[in-house]
Amino acid sequence: MTNLLNSFKNINIMKKFLISTLLLLGLSMNVPAQKRPPAPPHPSKSELVNIKMQELTKKYNTEKNSSLIILLLPSR
Repeated sequence: MTNLLNSFKNINIMKKFLISTLLLLGLSMNVPAQKRPPAPPHPSKSELVNIKMQELTKKYNTEKNSSLIILLLPSR
């Protein structure tokens, strides 16, 4: 009878150990999944200047073309 009780105690201890191990592994696997992705690289100052220059050039050309169209329209 005592042999049977000792067997049940050993099984109980093994179950607790198995559950603890699985829980610990599960939590440790979840930690890397919570990391944020790396931030995208920021443009350099020269890249920002080039982008702004392109925008201003485009705006200037658009306004220049629209003023030429107005000048070329016949007056009434």
